[in-house]
Amino acid sequence: MLKEEMAKAQIEAVLQAYAYDINRIIALVPQGGASKEAQSKLGQLKNAIHSDYKHRYAIARSTQLAPGEQALLARAIRDMFFAVQAIGVNSNPSVEWRTALSSADTDIQR
Repeated sequence: MLKEEMAKAQIEAVLQAYAYDINRIIALVPQGGASKEAQSKLGQLKNAIHSDYKHRYAIARSTQLAPGEQALLARAIRDMFFAVQAIGVNSNPSVEWRTALSSADTDIQR
C-alpha cells in the first residue's frame, strides 16, 4: 500500500506490485479450479487499493513528486479504485473481471 512521505521510487514499486498482482489474477481467470485463489487475491488487492483511495490526496501531497505528478498519482489511484470496485469478490472470475482488471492495469501504467 502507498503511504505518506514515500519517495518516488517507492511509489513506483508499489504501483508495479499492483500491476503484478493484477496480471496474476488475470492469469487465473480462465482456469476453472482457480476461482477461490483469484477471489482471495482480488479481495487483498481491493483492500489495499481502497486504503490508498481513502488517503490518495494526503499520499500524493506528501510525496517527493512535482505537482503535476501528484495530480496524476491521485487520479491513477481513483481510477484503479473504481475499476476494481466494479468486480464482486464473490463473483466467479469471468470476462468482466479481465476487462476491469485490464482497465486498472492501464490506469497504473499511465
